Amino acid sequence: MFRIAYVLVMITVAFLTGYATIDLLMRSARHLNFSKFCIILGFLTIVVTVFPWII
Repeated sequence: MFRIAYVLVMITVAFLTGYATIDLLMRSARHLNFSKFCIILGFLTIVVTVFPWII
């Protein structure tokens, strides 16, 4: 099936991508008013859910 090296690369890439995304969201939340941040993030979530072809 999968070689162990491929699995380790996939796990590492997923970890680094998740960590970078969390860092980006935390920096954005610090610079914006938190209520505006939540509204914008919620709106983007709804748009992507309703229109998945946008991504």
